[in-house]
Amino acid sequence: MKNKASSAVAAIEETPSESVNTTLGLIGGEVLLSLETCGPVSLGDVVSKLEWPSELVYMAVGSLIRRHMVGASFRGDEIVVHLFKRDDVRAEKAN
Repeated sequence: MKNKASSAVAAIEETPSESVNTTLGLIGGEVLLSLETCGPVSLGDVVSKLEWPSELVYMAVGSLIRRHMVGASFRGDEIVVHLFKRDDVRAEKAN
């Protein structure tokens, strides 16, 4: 586990002028672009497609979920991430 955490820290330290939030925003943008072009995809596929440490991708996806930009659901034993449509966002916030 220490190796994974240190790779995430190293990725952030490589861009010292950027904050963690900026780095997560860049990754979040890549996640959104990937979902827009490919449609719903497993979280594992998102991690393998992007060239960022997996922990940073998980944090970026979590941030997008909290902001109601993407949703996630279980399909078997994997997590599938998908874009929210505007109507889905309104229904989610209403509940």
